[in-house]
Amino acid sequence: MIDEERRRSLSFKQAEGLKSLPTQLALKSIPIGFRSRVHFLFHEFLTSNANGYDLYGKALALMRLNHVERDEKLISNYSSYQSYNIEYIDNIFTSGDYSEVLDFIQFALRTNLLDDMYAEAIVYAFSDFNLAYSVVENPYTIIPISAKEDAKAAQKGLNELNKAGLSGARVHFEKSAKALSGGDFKSAVRESIHAVESTAKVISGNNKATLGDALKVLEKDHSLHPALRNSMSALYGWTSDEGGIRHAQIDDSGHIDASLAIYMYQVCIAFASYLARAST
Repeated sequence: MIDEERRRSLSFKQAEGLKSLPTQLALKSIPIGFRSRVHFLFHEFLTSNANGYDLYGKALALMRLNHVERDEKLISNYSSYQSYNIEYIDNIFTSGDYSEVLDFIQFALRTNLLDDMYAEAIVYAFSDFNLAYSVVENPYTIIPISAKEDAKAAQKGLNELNKAGLSGARVHFEKSAKALSGGDFKSAVRESIHAVESTAKVISGNNKATLGDALKVLEKDHSLHPALRNSMSALYGWTSDEGGIRHAQIDDSGHIDASLAIYMYQVCIAFASYLARAST
C-alpha cells in the first residue's frame, strides 16, 4: 500500500491507478477533439456546393446508401431534406459511442463518394489525434494499432508500481503517456526510460547510482538475470546515443515514430513492474 507521505505526491487518479493510458492504447474510445474535427468535415461535406463543384449530389447519395445499406431501412422511409441529414450526423458524433462513430466513418470512406479532400482529412485525423486505430486502404478499413491485451498489461504494470509505492516511476510513466497522446514521441521514450531508472534506484537503495550501477545491485541482491540486465542496459545506451532523447539535440537525426515510442512505453512498464515484484 502507498503510505500517506507518498500518496501526498500523487493525484487521486494516480494513487488509485486510474490515470488514463496513452490514446494509442485506449481501445474502444475516441477523444472529443477527433469527434469534433470529423463531425465538422462531414458537416461541411453535406452543406458544400463551392466553386461550381456539386458535392451536394454526392452527399445525398452517401446518406441514401447509409440509410439503406448500413441502417438497413427502406428507401421509401428516407428523407432527402438537408436538415434531416445534418441532424443524423449530429446525433452520431454527439451521442454515438466509439463503435457507431467509427462504423459510420468506415462506411462513408468505402462508398468512395467523399471528395478526396474530405477523405484525406478524415484519414489524417486518426494519426493527428494519435488514436488507437488507423486506416488502411483497398478497401478503407479501420484497424486497431494495439491489442486489448497490450492495454491490460500496461495498466496492470502501472497498478503494480502503484501498490509498491514507486511514485517516481508512476509520475514518469504519466508524463510518457501524455507525451505519447500529444505526439511528442522523443519525450515519451525519455520519460519511459527515466521511469525504469527511478525504479532501479529506489529498489537498489542508491538514489545517486546510474541505471547501470543500480541494475548490477539488483542482479546481485535480487537475482536479476544477467540477460535482463544487459537488455535494459542496451536500451538505456540506445536512448543516450539516439539524438535528442536523453541528451541535448545537436542535429536532426534520431527519428522516433509512434510505434517505437509505444514499444518503449510497454517494455519499460513491464520491466519496472518486474523489478518491483522481484524485490519483494
